[in-house]
Amino acid sequence: MPITFAKAPLIELIAELRWIPQGSTPLGSGAPNQAAVTGIFLGGAKQEEFYNQMGRELFHLGFERSQRLVPMNMPFSLHQAVYRFQSEGEGQPPVLYQVGYGLFSVHALPPYHSWAQFLPFVNRGIEILLKNRLEDDRSRPFSQTSLRYINFFNKDLVRDRTTASFVADVLKIPTKLPLPILKIAASNEPKSLFTKVVVPVGIGDLELNVGDGQFNSQPGILLDTMISTTNETAAESSAIMRLYNSAYSIVHSLFFEMTRPIHDLMEPHGEP
Repeated sequence: MPITFAKAPLIELIAELRWIPQGSTPLGSGAPNQAAVTGIFLGGAKQEEFYNQMGRELFHLGFERSQRLVPMNMPFSLHQAVYRFQSEGEGQPPVLYQVGYGLFSVHALPPYHSWAQFLPFVNRGIEILLKNRLEDDRSRPFSQTSLRYINFFNKDLVRDRTTASFVADVLKIPTKLPLPILKIAASNEPKSLFTKVVVPVGIGDLELNVGDGQFNSQPGILLDTMISTTNETAAESSAIMRLYNSAYSIVHSLFFEMTRPIHDLMEPHGEP
């Protein structure tokens, strides 16, 4: 049994697909290149039918509650979510789907249990998407495939550490200030800290953002980690799922090693 944490800091896990749709009208001009200039579009009947068909399919999957995020007949931007679909009632999975203009995403929310339990929702959602994309888009590859973990370490996990000491001592990311700053600073300890790192990995880029944050109006430390492809992904379920499993392996191993000093506070179960 893979190791899990009873007090895992995960607040959201997002599997997202993006593509460049065909056939919608750029706002303000009929010129084909206007969309590239403004990034703002007006949907049409076909785009609305795509949203409706996705909603019907997800409804049959148990996601009965739909919420429109952009009002009807209002312009929207590329890769903006337009609809959100969730399950209703007690005992339903903490999962939601979002669909938009060139966008599809699956979100796991607390209480998150495991990748193995989340994966079937990702797989089924992708199958529904591939079947229902507009005809002009159906065979088009995805321009970006990403997997993003948003973790928030609250006071129970941070304890009496400052942000700088937690990031440096627990996550092992150096936070030492350069000498010119230390010469003018009234304290060697930063008052606020937030840093971003992007490194290439085998399947794309790993982006890591860490520092001061808030969740449910409570202060803490945010660790936002995303792996995104730098190459197009074929519109095939098996190819997409291979990428997601590879991205999961990388992020999971990274998180496990970075948080090793506080594993006891997160209450581990199982074997690594």
